[in-house]
Amino acid sequence: MDHIKENVVYENWKLYCFVFVFSMAVHIVFMNFLSNLSNFDGFGIKITSDFVHTYEPIAKEIVQWLKNEGNWPHIPGYILSHLNYILLTSFIYLLFGVGDIFALINFQILITSVLFVLILHISINNYHSKAVAVIFTCLSISFYNSMMWVLWASPESFFRAMFICSFFVLLELYFNKKCITFFAGVLISFVLLLLIRADTIVLFLPIYMLCIMDIIRLFRVGGKASFIIVSLAGVMLAAIMWIFCDITIDMIKGLAEAFYSYFKEGDVLVSPPSSLITEIVIPFDSSQEGNSIYYIFRALKLFLSRVYYFLDIYPLWWTKGHKLYYALFMFPVYVFTVVGLI
Repeated sequence: MDHIKENVVYENWKLYCFVFVFSMAVHIVFMNFLSNLSNFDGFGIKITSDFVHTYEPIAKEIVQWLKNEGNWPHIPGYILSHLNYILLTSFIYLLFGVGDIFALINFQILITSVLFVLILHISINNYHSKAVAVIFTCLSISFYNSMMWVLWASPESFFRAMFICSFFVLLELYFNKKCITFFAGVLISFVLLLLIRADTIVLFLPIYMLCIMDIIRLFRVGGKASFIIVSLAGVMLAAIMWIFCDITIDMIKGLAEAFYSYFKEGDVLVSPPSSLITEIVIPFDSSQEGNSIYYIFRALKLFLSRVYYFLDIYPLWWTKGHKLYYALFMFPVYVFTVVGLI
């Protein structure tokens, strides 16, 4: 990655303002469009069942606790992987009033718009043409599925914004060889992101690889000093896990129970209630109960099946127009990704 030019912000501040305003405008126009659809409320907001039954009730209890009107709520282990989104909801409710989901969605639009300014900044530093950087960013902003998630009362858009920002900072630290700051950043960002979505465990794979490469590089260059640095990082991690031992155990138990439930039920693709398409399920063979080899291959099959449908550019129950739009958008993305990897 090229180093960031010191004067790049000063030179391109008008482009940054344009992208920010464009993102805000596109999302607001899209919200007005969705407000006329039957499965969105009058403000063009999608309130998910998880938000109604899980996130919001806990957020309301936290607000009451902050106002000394109640106790800190009991948070089940599996919910801890969404704790930061619940805290965000609590913060918005504390500022704008309990139940003001419209304010929450507007905040999601705001942080998403800031994210696209960051994406433009990264693009300008890595593309030879500013025009390409601006076009790429504007296309990303106007991607239908991306805009839709921002207007859902769900952790996805918040997680995406925090995830991309974290990756950008961590990559800058890594390529500038700021080892200690890099390891500290990895630890902090991993914990913060894990408390938004459990997917962080898998999505951080590239960062794990960079950590290993950095450790190898440290030992080659630094000798004993490197050993001390890595040892201190390990002690810090162990100390944090010990301090938050109960929370860590509750989260691990909760996630393990959720993953085992998915494993037993075998849901690969769950169709919406309004869809006529049958759910895609890999049934569990009860005669193989306790068979470790069967468990391994079943887990692998479920994982690969979900990856396939996640990457599918022609989703089963979407309308033909939506399928075509999605395919035309995603196909070049996959092609350029493969070209970049090669």
